[in-house]
Amino acid sequence: MEVGEFLALHARARGCESSSRERLCERAVLKANELCGEAFDAQTALCALSGGQSRALMVADLAYISTSPIVLIDELENAGIDARLALDLLAKQGKIVLMATHSPLLMLLGEQRIVMDNGAMAKHIWRSPDEEAILEDLERYESAVDGVRAMLRQGASLRPSDCGILCRSERDGSND
Repeated sequence: MEVGEFLALHARARGCESSSRERLCERAVLKANELCGEAFDAQTALCALSGGQSRALMVADLAYISTSPIVLIDELENAGIDARLALDLLAKQGKIVLMATHSPLLMLLGEQRIVMDNGAMAKHIWRSPDEEAILEDLERYESAVDGVRAMLRQGASLRPSDCGILCRSERDGSND
C-alpha cells in the first residue's frame, strides 16, 4: 500500500468529509517530510519507509487525520525526527500529549511530568524556574547537535568550528 492510499483510508475510516480528505492527506505528507530528514511522497510504499519516516508519518497522521484528543508517544527522541517540531505540531492541533522519554530536553519541555517507578506513578512534578533556565541551556546544546547531525547526513567532514558549544575548543577558547 502507498502512503497516500493509507492516509486516505484512515481519513475515510475516521469519517473525514470526502471533500477535505485529499487536502488532509497532502498536509500530512508535507508535514511528515518536515519532521524527518529523508523525503518521501504519497506514492512511496509504506513498507519502503525508514523508521524515522514511519514515525514522522504517524505524527502527521495523528495531527491532521486522527480525532483522538489524547496521544501517547513512546521515546519520540529515538525516531530520527525533529521531536520538538513533532510535539509543537500535535499541541497546535489541540492534542494532549503524554510521552514516555529518557530525554532531559523533552522531559523539561512539558510544564508537568510524572515519574514512574515499578509500573506506578511515584511523583507528579511541575517544572520549576530553575528547570526553565536549564531547559534553555539544553535547547542550545540540542540545536548544536542538530546542526552537526544535518552536516553529517549530508556527508560533510567536521571541524571544531562547526560544532559550536559542543567542541572543547569552542567552549574554552583553546585551539587543541
